[in-house]
Amino acid sequence: MFSEEIGNDTIVALSSPVGRSGVGLIRMSGPQATDIIQTVFKAGNMASIRFIDRHANYGFFINPVTRTVIDDGIALVMKAPSSYTGEDTVEISLHGSPVILQEAIRIILSCGARIARRGEFTRRAFLSGRMDLVQAEAVIDLIDSESLGQAGDARSRIDRGLSEEICSISSELKDIGAELEAFMDFDDDEEGQAPQPVESLQKVSDRMSLLLKSSRSGRFRNRGLTAIITGKPNVGKSTLFNALLGEDRMIISPIPGTTRDPVSEKAYIKGVAVTLGDTAGIRGLPDPVEKDGIRKTLEWLDSGDIAIVVIDSSQPLDSDDMMVLQSVEAKPKLVVYNKIDRKPFRAETDPDYVKADRVARTSAKTGEGIESLISMIGGMAESILGSVEFCEKGSLNDRAVLLMETAYENVTNALELLNKGYVPELVSLEIKSACDLIDEITGQKFTDDVLDRIFERFCVGK
Repeated sequence: MFSEEIGNDTIVALSSPVGRSGVGLIRMSGPQATDIIQTVFKAGNMASIRFIDRHANYGFFINPVTRTVIDDGIALVMKAPSSYTGEDTVEISLHGSPVILQEAIRIILSCGARIARRGEFTRRAFLSGRMDLVQAEAVIDLIDSESLGQAGDARSRIDRGLSEEICSISSELKDIGAELEAFMDFDDDEEGQAPQPVESLQKVSDRMSLLLKSSRSGRFRNRGLTAIITGKPNVGKSTLFNALLGEDRMIISPIPGTTRDPVSEKAYIKGVAVTLGDTAGIRGLPDPVEKDGIRKTLEWLDSGDIAIVVIDSSQPLDSDDMMVLQSVEAKPKLVVYNKIDRKPFRAETDPDYVKADRVARTSAKTGEGIESLISMIGGMAESILGSVEFCEKGSLNDRAVLLMETAYENVTNALELLNKGYVPELVSLEIKSACDLIDEITGQKFTDDVLDRIFERFCVGK
């Protein structure tokens, strides 16, 4: 099994992205890491280097067989148990030439190391007790983060605040379970006062409920928002979509109905990930192909967080405009009066002027008003996300939410049993099941299959 090899051998991998770069980073971990670096990394005149823990050393990476220099760079040794993995760990910074880095790794392999598997450095950190599974999963979430919100949430989990809350809940449940077990262990002829854990169990249940609620909200905050651009045909939706992205992502044509299938791209506005969606135009008498596009548009609008309704400012409102506005009546919306480079038909004082959360006036063609529109979208995103509860300790990920939800059901069942009729054995079983599930979140209980699934998400060098 994978876990049986951990700690018995030395692993190596490229920890910087594949390809040319200014600097490339090679990482080693394991019992031979220090010996190998002393063999392949030398000072001037091939003199040995006395590596001091956490001190950077300049030198030359060599082929120990031919004594030829491969490159010069920096080597850093971090001694066990205070390294990332809990083992002797070495990081070597060389020039970012793929040829040099591949040759350096080949030489390290010839000295007795093997190529690391996906996530094996972090897996070793978990198995050595340097971090729990909540922190380990946060590492890859931090690397994969696409917004400051996601990065901040992952960073909070790495700092162990969430782990401490989960462990505290587990500890209180185990104390309640231990009290019940002690009562059940009394001899039948002994008298003992049955414990009354309803109050303490209810407090734990409330903490679990709050953690689940804040985690769901936090995940919503982290993934960002979806803003769907909609309107009748030929009002400039695709031109506006391109202008917001700063690139020609969509084909633009004066022919109504050019956009048939919804298209989305992610943008970052005021540090918030906003997925912009460009959709087919909505009108009352579409052709058969347009009809399917309109159906998809309405589905997108229903699932989106914000509607950006585009109206041609050079034309009067018509029944198709009103149809679009009615389709997003209950949704936070931003109305964009586009094509202001033409002689505008409407003015804000017009009695038919559409009221919305925010109103923008733009020319997607010339770029006028686009920056103001971007600020409005960011403001709406901040307003919506500002109303979302956010846990400073970080949010449970999908795996942890599923386990915590099931554990919460066990605790709820235990409370119902206590309120309906006291059967200590049944209550104890529910509490034990909840504890086992919570311990899976932090990794106090795990299987190799679970670890394989978690660390398969990682890159080889982490």
